[in-house]
Amino acid sequence: MSEEQIQDIKIQYWTVKELYRGPYKIFLDKLNRENFIFKYLQSKKYIKQDPEFKEDIVKYFIKIVQTDLSGDDKK
Repeated sequence: MSEEQIQDIKIQYWTVKELYRGPYKIFLDKLNRENFIFKYLQSKKYIKQDPEFKEDIVKYFIKIVQTDLSGDDKK
């Protein structure tokens, strides 16, 4: 695996951990792998790919997933 792939996986696991520890863990079963990866790629697109910005990617990624999960809950 390349360094970028390893970094992507670490960020994805970090995000799942943060979601699980928060109030949105009850919605995690509504999130499928394809949707999760799509949201990750959206986050990655808008945040610079610099080691200093990993935390920003995670924050933005969590926000996108939370917004999606809370929107699904209102339907």
